[in-house]
Amino acid sequence: MLTLLCGADRLATSAALLCAVCARAEAGKGGNILIVPEQYSHETERALCRAGGDTISRFAEVLSFSRLASRVFSIEGGSACEETDAGGRLLLMALAVEQVRPRLKLFGASTSRPEFLLQLLDTLEEFRAYCLRPELLRAASEKLSGALAVKTEEFALLMESYDAACANAGQDPSSRLTRLAAALETGTFAAGRQLYLDGFTDLNGVELEILTQLLAGGAEVTVALSCDSPAGGAQIFDVARDTIRSLQRAARHSSQ
Repeated sequence: MLTLLCGADRLATSAALLCAVCARAEAGKGGNILIVPEQYSHETERALCRAGGDTISRFAEVLSFSRLASRVFSIEGGSACEETDAGGRLLLMALAVEQVRPRLKLFGASTSRPEFLLQLLDTLEEFRAYCLRPELLRAASEKLSGALAVKTEEFALLMESYDAACANAGQDPSSRLTRLAAALETGTFAAGRQLYLDGFTDLNGVELEILTQLLAGGAEVTVALSCDSPAGGAQIFDVARDTIRSLQRAARHSSQ
């Protein structure tokens, strides 16, 4: 079940979320996970301890999406999966580019520069964050024209080549969060969990997929968002309203 906690005052909604966590802890209900952006994790842990007292860690924990992945992998399996470091990813991208260089029209002249390869890696990682696969990019390129169509096709080609290079090197090209979504889909981690999200202004595609799998697996998810009204209001809250609609679609999808 999805619960949305909205209010124009971010501090007030965060405080209400902490109160909800502490109330469950006082009732002896465990399995509570508060998910926040990585940069807020230590601050939120201190706030939770102040609100819940010395015993709160028995009933609740603060995690980022990345730390949630570690938590799930330790239970469902996947902790032993090797993750390529930045240097390894750069070498794999260089190999991927070399394999398709004759087919590159726009990018071919730039692919010998390390800084360009790093930009490619960042771009492909962003595509994965929004669940864009090579076949979707290729389908989009067919609807475009000119240089944009060629560029989109070449991104699809590079993503396929990079995935193949990773597979041949025994590495998983999927991001950590993509693997988390897959683990939640097949595992039982979500059952009986109470999850709270705070501190997010929006959520990307893979984060929404993670929440979809958590909801489908039986978790109850409460999300706090700074928003005056989901139906409409001040323009400053438009991003939050878009996030609310995305969350509602994820909840509907999880129940199908």
